Parts: sequence; structure tokens; C-alpha cells
Amino acid sequence: MKRWWLVIFFLPWWLYAEEFRFNQEVGTKYRFKNFVKQTVYINDRVAANLEQLHKAVIEVLSNDGVWAYCRGKYEYYLKDVDRYEAFQLKNIYESRFQRDEYGRMIVPSDVVMPVVRGVPTFPATNVMPGMSWVAPGEEAQELIEGRLYRIPFEAKYIYLGEETLDNVSYPVFQVMYQIRYYPAGDRYVRSYTGMTTIKLYWDKQVQGIRYYTEEYNFMITLANGQSQSFVGTSEGIVDVLREEGVKTNLIGDLQQAVKTNDALSLREDIDGVIVSLGNILFEFDKATIRKEFEKGLDQLAEVLKKYPKLDIVVSGHTDSVGNATYNQKLSELRAKAIADYLLQRGVSQDRISYIGYGDTKPVATNATAEGRAKNRRVEIKIITKE
Repeated sequence: MKRWWLVIFFLPWWLYAEEFRFNQEVGTKYRFKNFVKQTVYINDRVAANLEQLHKAVIEVLSNDGVWAYCRGKYEYYLKDVDRYEAFQLKNIYESRFQRDEYGRMIVPSDVVMPVVRGVPTFPATNVMPGMSWVAPGEEAQELIEGRLYRIPFEAKYIYLGEETLDNVSYPVFQVMYQIRYYPAGDRYVRSYTGMTTIKLYWDKQVQGIRYYTEEYNFMITLANGQSQSFVGTSEGIVDVLREEGVKTNLIGDLQQAVKTNDALSLREDIDGVIVSLGNILFEFDKATIRKEFEKGLDQLAEVLKKYPKLDIVVSGHTDSVGNATYNQKLSELRAKAIADYLLQRGVSQDRISYIGYGDTKPVATNATAEGRAKNRRVEIKIITKE
């Protein structure tokens, strides 16, 4: 009787060892989407339950053989927790940094995003399941609004082996780090403490992160004794962007939807396509969509669902008549009404967001009735090139 288990047991360790390095090829574009559910405590009492969405598009612009120079933007969105509604765009951050193939990063002092830097960082040696190592990282946090703190930490890594996700096998890493930060002599912050546990799924084909989850618990203690705690979970997904041919096909489909709807018009933009919805879609001075225009929005939703990887931003605009604060609110409510309508018609929640601009972005003069009518609009931008 032959016994094969001894052969398997004594296979050389290097057959299981792998090398993990980031893709540093110039021109590579990554899109990140990160969903966060977070509870905020002030002095140990629940102050808010938040649902957040972070999006980022980062491109490798150059590579000197050691450091790749990367640039892009991060967008921050917010919505009421556990409500199936569109996310509101709250802020946009420009980002730039250098990264080497191991994951180490150099970030300028004025850059806010990304918050977590240098995770993951891989060792120079090959790794095998069960192997652990430690590498430095950094958080950039606005512990006080308008004041950016750069907080170092040591991250502990374990290579867990491979795991199947959506019928694909990925190498999986666990990352844990604690923060004990006491800024000496700071007038505002006494301490920032806490810990996080991250699970990373590595895509060997593209040489980058594909998916990750996180559980965290952090506390800020202010100099006045007040405490703020943040407890939450997050999950993120990373795609490599490929944009060829999408815009042409999208325009053709949108033209079919727009030509039978007088309230809709179409124009190209440098990074996408914009569908403009006239003011007549709404009841006067309200954010209620008129019933007779729902069919046109339904047709538009069907087109948008054909392009599930394209993000959508709905923006609301008013003329300059009346109070600026009121106009700002009305523009937000109208943009939200359209975004939520498309959401209810099957457009994915992670693709669509809204923002109100009030009267700050006119397309015509506000000195005439005709110009003011053009300025009262909602625009749907489908982003085809990021």
C-alpha cells in the first residue's frame, strides 16, 4: 500500500510562499468605494447613527523605478442611517501621494485623504500562510475641524491563506493596529485612542486590493474633558477602471430616451454625459415630481441600469430670485427627489448621489424670465471618464 501523506507533508515550504507587490504601472486607474456604518457617542451617550459612502479614483501618473506618483480625488457622502435613499455629496478632497511596490507611502502634509496610509505594507521576502510581520503606518485625522493630525502606528499582519469570494480565490490578510496618541502641549486634543481590525482580499491578477472589511472603535478626548467615540464597521471594493467605448454607447441609448421627452435634454461633458431636467418637472416652488413626467424618468432609469459601473451625480439648481438659503435648500430637495426616484426604479444605491448648488451655477442670465427659467433645473451627470 502506497502512502502519499508523507510526500505532501515534506513538500518544500517555498512551494507555498508567494510574493505580494503593488502594481505600479503608469496609467493604471483604481476606483474605491467604501461603505461605513458608524455610531457616534459624546460623553458616552449616543449622538448620531451615520451611514457614509466614500468614493475615490486614483491614477498612477509616473514611476521612477522605486516610487510611483499617484493622484486623484476622494468624495465623501452621507445619508440617514438605515433609510433606502440616495447619498448626499458633502465634500471632495484632492489627493496626491507616492507609494512603492511594498505599499509604503509618502504623503504631503496638507493632504487629508487617504485617512489610513501604508496599509497594507508587505515584507521584502515572500510570505506563506500563517506568517506574520509588523510594519509602520499612519492615520491622518481632523480630530478638530480644520486641524489635521498625522498619527503613527504599528500594524500587525497575518497571512491567512486563500479564501473564495464570489467563486474567486483571493489571498487574505488580517491587519490589526492600536493607537495611543497623546499630543503633548496641544490646546485642543488630550488623546486619540482605539483599535481596528481589517481583513484584506488581494487580487493577484491586478496586483492590488479587491475587497476589504473593517471593525473599529476610537475615542477622542478633548482638552476640555469632553469625549467623542466612533464605533463602526466598513466594507470596500476596488475596481480597475476600463473606459473604452462606454460613452459612445451610453449617448446612443440616452438619445433614444430623451427624444420622446420634451422636459429632457442631453449634452456631453469632458468626463461624462449630462441629462438636464427642466423646471417643469416639479410643482411650483416644491420638490414634488409631477405625475406626467414619471414615464420619462422611468425610461431614463432603464438606460442607467444598463451601465452598472458608471456613477451618477444629481445636482439641483435655482435662479437667483428670493432668499439664497431657501434656494439652496430647494435645490437640494429637488436633486434628492430625482435621485430617490431613480433609486426606487432600480438604480443601485452605491452609484447615485445628489448635491444642491442653489443659484451659484447659472447657465443663463438671471436678468430675464427666459434666463431664470433655464437656471431652474436638475441635472443628472453620468460619469464615463474618471
